[in-house]
Amino acid sequence: MYYKSNNKSELQAYNAYVSEQIGLKDPYGWASIRKHPNREEYAIMKHAIHTSQTLTESELDETWNEDVDV
Repeated sequence: MYYKSNNKSELQAYNAYVSEQIGLKDPYGWASIRKHPNREEYAIMKHAIHTSQTLTESELDETWNEDVDV
C-alpha cells in the first residue's frame, strides 16, 4: 500500500515523520518518494505502524511501472 499526493512536500513530511519515529538518521528517510512517469503525482510506501490521517492511501496501478525515484 502507498500514499499518493500531487504535493511532493506532503510525502517528504511523512517520510521525515516516519524516519523520526523509527529513529532513522538517514537524510533520505525510510522510503523513497516515487514520481509518476506521465503526470504530476507522487507516491511513498505506507509504513505498517506509522500512518497518516491526511494522505490518500492507494495501490499503485500499472501506469506506475515506469516511475522514477525523486
